[in-house]
Amino acid sequence: MRQNKTVASTGDTLTGKFLTVSWTRETQYNKALNASSQDYKYPELRSPIFASKCGLPPFYEIPALDLERPNIVKHMSWSKDGTTLITVNDDFAVRMYVVPADIASDVSKKNAQTKLEEPQLMIPLNRIFRQNSILSHSVNPGFCLYDERSYSCGLNNILIAERQLPIKLVSLIPEESKSFSPVLGNYHFKDKENEKYFDSFSLNFVNNRNFLAGSKDQLGIFNLDYSEPVAHFKMPKLFQEFDYIVENNQLASTGRKAGIFGTIANCKSEPNCCYLGSYLNKFCVIDLNSQKLTTSKSFTPYCDGIGNGIYQIIESDNNNYVYLMTRRGNSIPILDKRMNYNVVDMLNEWQYSENQDMVGKPELTNQKCFGDLLANNQGFIVGNQFGQVKLWPDSAIGIGGKPEILMEPSCDVSSYSTVLRAIGSVSDAKYTKTTTIGSVQINPVWSDILAYSQGRRDVQTNYDDSSDDEEEIEKDVSAETCNGVKIAAFSA
Repeated sequence: MRQNKTVASTGDTLTGKFLTVSWTRETQYNKALNASSQDYKYPELRSPIFASKCGLPPFYEIPALDLERPNIVKHMSWSKDGTTLITVNDDFAVRMYVVPADIASDVSKKNAQTKLEEPQLMIPLNRIFRQNSILSHSVNPGFCLYDERSYSCGLNNILIAERQLPIKLVSLIPEESKSFSPVLGNYHFKDKENEKYFDSFSLNFVNNRNFLAGSKDQLGIFNLDYSEPVAHFKMPKLFQEFDYIVENNQLASTGRKAGIFGTIANCKSEPNCCYLGSYLNKFCVIDLNSQKLTTSKSFTPYCDGIGNGIYQIIESDNNNYVYLMTRRGNSIPILDKRMNYNVVDMLNEWQYSENQDMVGKPELTNQKCFGDLLANNQGFIVGNQFGQVKLWPDSAIGIGGKPEILMEPSCDVSSYSTVLRAIGSVSDAKYTKTTTIGSVQINPVWSDILAYSQGRRDVQTNYDDSSDDEEEIEKDVSAETCNGVKIAAFSA
């Protein structure tokens, strides 16, 4: 196992059973940080948006049932300069963390042998609440807090999709004078026949000014300067399926199953093309100029069962291979672009090994684990639902096989900084319950720094292809569940 060390963490701010606990902790830490800082005043963290509208005290306007759930980090993104981390959480909020400057300098000099003796506490610089669950999002690829061009060109923003509402472009810049983040634009992706908005399950910036939105069989191409899509079309039958039953010794259709877009990803080698993946395990490549599919395939045989769904597509840095991430999968297909996207190998044993004893282990859920690529073609890296981070070092040459374990489960959130000690919030607890590594993201500038999120969502899935999306119902989760974000230095 490669050497690694946690250098920064959200500590216990997101750990626990109730959303109100995590909100209160973050607010306390923010106030304590301001009290101890003489050179800089940190912006006050915003309360949930519904509190101010209802005129109620923060945290008490939501039904208790909704509050009793863990604060899971669903996805993370680095800024282009590697100094800022954006997270999207299950509490309808987007958070922005600024990485302490001394971490990058220490790690770049000494790698995992950094002189930092204990992890530094990460407190959000900005906390943006929405009124509804965030179905999908996309951070502007030009986002950067320390680049004047990002400000002058209007690039410090994020696209957010909510159910049955316009897609919103929201500012990521914290503004002390405002209780909410300004909405910079509304984009109308809707059915022309009934004027109802499509639920955008996938959003993706193609570049700084254009983005794609995907719903059920529907794809919209937008420019930030126009509220209506510049192109909107319905996908062909590739993104549809029919269920059949036997009646009177004959097949009868039970109706069409809609193909929800699980992901939209940019094609690095062809800027005018994008990859599309659906929850019916369909994969295709679309040419944005001609608005036609150039490749279309079904990968159900490689997805460990029908209905798992493709939720992430990653292209290798050498532009030769594509990796497909699927829900409840234990193997990751490697597609060779030079062979018409045929499967050439598999990244095996992602969740568990073939001979691993699974007795007493939690069952796989639909919770997504997002992966990334190490710099300089050093391999594909991703976490799993058993708290491990795994690496396939030969993935860049199309070879899968068994992985190398980069990290094992660790849920220690004790003694993270003097800020916690100052308000009497230091905990000696060791959170040992099995956790999920929901996202692993390599820093785009310092390749020996990675960020990863922890938090297991124990859910039942009410996913129905013929009616709606993957609405997830929370079960009771123990207070010992370890949730949060960590930044680690590791030896390459």
